Amino acid sequence: MNKITIPDKDYWQKRSEKRISNWFKEAERLEKRLKREYEKALQEIQKEISYFYAKYAVKENIQYKNAILKLNKSELRQFRYKLENYIKEIQVYGNKQLEKELNALSVRSRITRLESLEANIKAELSKLYSEEQLEIGQFLSAATKENYYQSVYEVFKGIGIGGSFAKISPVTIEAILKYPWSGENFSDRIWGNAERLARAIKQELTQAFIQGKSNQKLARSIRDRMNVSYKNSMRLVRTETAYIANESTALGYEATGIVNEYEYISTLDSRTSDICSKLDGKVFKLSERQVGVNYPPSHPNCRSTTVVHFEDEIGERIARNLKGKSYYVPSDMTYEEWYQKHVVDKYGKDQIDILERQRKNRTNDKQQYKKYKKILGKKIPTSFDKFQELKYNNSKEWNKLKEEYHKVFITKDFKEIAPLFKGKLGDVETRKWYKWHDENIPNLIDKSKPIEDQAREAHSLRNTYRTQARDLMRDQEKRKSLDLNYPNKTFEELIADKMKRKNMTREQAIQDILKTATKSNKKVNKSLGLE
Repeated sequence: MNKITIPDKDYWQKRSEKRISNWFKEAERLEKRLKREYEKALQEIQKEISYFYAKYAVKENIQYKNAILKLNKSELRQFRYKLENYIKEIQVYGNKQLEKELNALSVRSRITRLESLEANIKAELSKLYSEEQLEIGQFLSAATKENYYQSVYEVFKGIGIGGSFAKISPVTIEAILKYPWSGENFSDRIWGNAERLARAIKQELTQAFIQGKSNQKLARSIRDRMNVSYKNSMRLVRTETAYIANESTALGYEATGIVNEYEYISTLDSRTSDICSKLDGKVFKLSERQVGVNYPPSHPNCRSTTVVHFEDEIGERIARNLKGKSYYVPSDMTYEEWYQKHVVDKYGKDQIDILERQRKNRTNDKQQYKKYKKILGKKIPTSFDKFQELKYNNSKEWNKLKEEYHKVFITKDFKEIAPLFKGKLGDVETRKWYKWHDENIPNLIDKSKPIEDQAREAHSLRNTYRTQARDLMRDQEKRKSLDLNYPNKTFEELIADKMKRKNMTREQAIQDILKTATKSNKKVNKSLGLE
């Protein structure tokens, strides 16, 4: 009888990583196809909104009170005709919930303009996410089947023997895809994304009409919301790909009949999560594997994998230093051993906390780096690594840089900062930006014009800055409350209010508008520590 030679761990790890890497490349191709679907849906939604503005806008915007007016008989008849076509399309896609909503809408005798627009948009989103569900489902099915056979083949090839094994059935594949390993299966998560996007777009429409936004501004807001949803879907694709790749690998192990144990393999670099680092190198029985507990993926964007485990293996495995350069370490070296030797011993205990903070804050720090680079340009370090080095190792220079950043940031025009900061600023930073621009209004007014023209200009600038500041706010629920309770008033509405509330003449009211245009609410400023 010939002796079976079992390859070392490096052999199994390379093949496992290559196999899963190939599927992630396929996932990237899927993401590109889905991107085109999102762009197509966005175009259709923007067509609907453009038509709505063309029909109901006055001076390029639509007031909320006009958006919630009831459809007239002719409009209602046209809308019901469209609803019939939508319902037929949705029946093909199988979106029972939306079909039920539209059927209920079709029998109502009173429907608002806004409700009709929202229904049109929901129908487009249903098409998009139904297509997404189909594409992702087909991709994951193919990945499950092919990866299963590849993992079986690699085990038999690696040990140099052949063997019989069962084909993976469609029923098994469907069960894997429907299993809610992360609390929801991929289909539920897709429709969860769809519902969140529908709610977000509904909120954007309501706010746009309350604030008097133009079609162009609303279109940008919708595009931003669609982009966020697309990114969520791509994260879903990557996470589900990791799950399917690892799950079908486990089924392949079981099918060989000779693999009883597996070893958990984490990536040896500074980005590895605490969960995976503690599991690295541990051997588990195949019969006792639990996804998210002792089998990957252990969290979203998990990069860990597994290899078959046989006794008396030797060899090497790949590690990466803090700069991402690859090198080899013994295959039996665990994450904790690697961390002690190649991080703690190399950099010293005093640097460990700093390195840990750099690693854990890497994602947030990258966003911060982009913001600082946008505001300060060449005044910040030339690379992200140098930026982190400064932030965590030179407190004096970092404090100077932060001070310079805030000093420059508040002076920036909204159009310049909106791409990175819109919907992302805390209350204090938002207020600082608004306060500076509000107080700068006198420098922008043409003093040679009559007093009323100056007052109109000051009033217009203040309303603009107020709306822009609210656009920058992270807390959009609070912003919605501000829009409803403290809406921007027209120039004539403000004059009438001052004449009534302060018992002023029209001329006095105009003077007061000009005088108070730069005075922000002291109570709010004080509550945020700005006065």
